Amino acid sequence: MSTHQWNATAPSPPSYPEHIPPLGPKRCNIKCPFCNIQVITSISHTTTTRTHFFAFSSILCCCCVPYCMNSTRNTDHYCTSCHAFLGTYKK
Repeated sequence: MSTHQWNATAPSPPSYPEHIPPLGPKRCNIKCPFCNIQVITSISHTTTTRTHFFAFSSILCCCCVPYCMNSTRNTDHYCTSCHAFLGTYKK
């Protein structure tokens, strides 16, 4: 009889970069820490509590306007090469 020693290890979690430079409200030039390519980020705007607050506070006059304004929404940045999420600019 032979005894086998199993060396089971859990899969390692995905690696995240230690430092990503601050991101702003507009597209920015950055070296993607995931694919190491210099890219201009793609952005999308997400609705936040602030957006809902502005809509509620302007209920008497055009409550839908804050949902159309990027200044009341957060900006999410993505790599245009590998499509990795790079971070959020919170307003």
